Amino acid sequence: MKSTAYRLTVFGSAIFVFFLLMCSIGLYLYITRSQEQCNLEVTLKALQYRRVYDIHYIQPELVTLSSKSIDFKIKVLSAVLQDTLDSYGFEIIPYLSHTLIGISPKNQEKLIDFSQKSISPRNIFKFLGLFSTGLDSLTQKKATHVLLNLLQKTHDIERQKRVVSAFGVLGPAAVQPLIRLLQETQDIDLQKGVADALKTIGPAAAPAIQPLIKLGQETRNPDLQERMADALRAIGPAAVQPLIKLLQETRDTYLQRKVADALMAIGPAEVPAVQPLIKLLQETRDPVLQRYVANALGAIGPAAVQPLIKLLQETRCTYLQWGVVDALGAIGPAAAPAVQPLIELLQETRDTGIQGRVAAALEAIGPAAAPAVQPLIKLLQETRDTDLQGRVAAALEAIGPAAAPAVQPLIKLLQETHDPEIQTYIAKALGAIGPAAVQPLIKMLQETQDTRLQWHVTSALGQIGPVAKHALPELDRIFHARNNYVTKYCIATAMLKIDPDNTEYLKNMIEVVLPHPIVGYENREEIIKLVGQATGKEATGEKLDFSGDMWKMIAWWEKRKKS
Repeated sequence: MKSTAYRLTVFGSAIFVFFLLMCSIGLYLYITRSQEQCNLEVTLKALQYRRVYDIHYIQPELVTLSSKSIDFKIKVLSAVLQDTLDSYGFEIIPYLSHTLIGISPKNQEKLIDFSQKSISPRNIFKFLGLFSTGLDSLTQKKATHVLLNLLQKTHDIERQKRVVSAFGVLGPAAVQPLIRLLQETQDIDLQKGVADALKTIGPAAAPAIQPLIKLGQETRNPDLQERMADALRAIGPAAVQPLIKLLQETRDTYLQRKVADALMAIGPAEVPAVQPLIKLLQETRDPVLQRYVANALGAIGPAAVQPLIKLLQETRCTYLQWGVVDALGAIGPAAAPAVQPLIELLQETRDTGIQGRVAAALEAIGPAAAPAVQPLIKLLQETRDTDLQGRVAAALEAIGPAAAPAVQPLIKLLQETHDPEIQTYIAKALGAIGPAAVQPLIKMLQETQDTRLQWHVTSALGQIGPVAKHALPELDRIFHARNNYVTKYCIATAMLKIDPDNTEYLKNMIEVVLPHPIVGYENREEIIKLVGQATGKEATGEKLDFSGDMWKMIAWWEKRKKS
């Protein structure tokens, strides 16, 4: 009896000890879980309504979080992902993912598995933000699979578009699913989204070229055609031949424009497109399409020059001449062989539209267009079209010193015109011509009392620089004789450009012009910059940098005066 009681006591004690042990383990787990939940809540509360520039405010929480286990960090990011109230800024998610986890491929997959249970079209970009630091190919495929499943579950077009646009972030792994989707769907909005996603992927989306081309041929939706062309443009050189073929086959003017625009963006790699583009330029009468084709030929560069010259010499069609001249202008200095044909066209035509385009093309060619100086002078003297006068002056400016014979005609026009825009063009042209314009400009300065004319003459002299030093006495006389502070500012600027080391000219600018409440205030940044450039040859030979600080410049000036 005693032995039985003893055994029962021992058994009861063992059960009691076991019960106590289980209670202790349960209590420990409860406390641990409660502590982890508390830590999670504290961390999430600290992250609420924060942006990247707020990171320093939550640095202690981030330091604590960085020491936690990967599972805890994933729980934090997953909670952020599941948030439907936009309590956590999208831009903070990549920061957390990259800085705190530096997710390895293994942990990327773990995070995808943990997150995809709560993924929805609403938070799709938060999901992708978790992987903004880049995915390995295996994880790309897994994330793509998640998006495809999500796409199949939702039937709302707007949500589908959000999911499709997210595919572009995933890179090459998303190309084949996007191609299948493009071939299967008939919804235009969804097709646009697929094209945009392929555009985001870029050159790696080359397998999608033919489906995109087919889409462009079949649709009549201009917006979709534009998206298709943008995607092909982003794919790059691999799309050139298919684009050329599409250009040759289609008669859709809008599609032709977009194809030409895509070829222009691809650039020199599209050399095989020269002849098809030239042919299209010959056939079309659409001025907008001509401009697109001209831009495309201009982007190709030197390889297009000779075919364009040949076409220019053969055609008498005004619209075609416009397109060819624009294309040569877009090519720029490399179109120098076209100068003579352009001169011939300038001499033959009376169409102000063509004349203006030729002048613009010669301007783009630059100094190599020097043989065109005399024809440009003749045009300047004959025309009364102010737009054309401005273009001719701009062409002479681009030619530079070689345009010296144009000085007198430009001076004459400067005296006759009252159009301030034309006066500005002429002043720039005279300034670019340089030394040959100095004496005529000085003479004009002596003879005129027209305030605006004085502004433009002094601007030209300042542009010429130290070579115009003979103009300084006359400029100084006008500076002290006139009370117009705009004139004083223009003259002080020109004098400093001509003689940067002259203390008297610095004094004129800093003590006379700068304090003016209107002229000095409105031009203070230019004045500070100009004084800094003009005062660099003193001790070190370096330019002074006032960092845009007027008071810093004035302090320097006071110190200089004392020394």
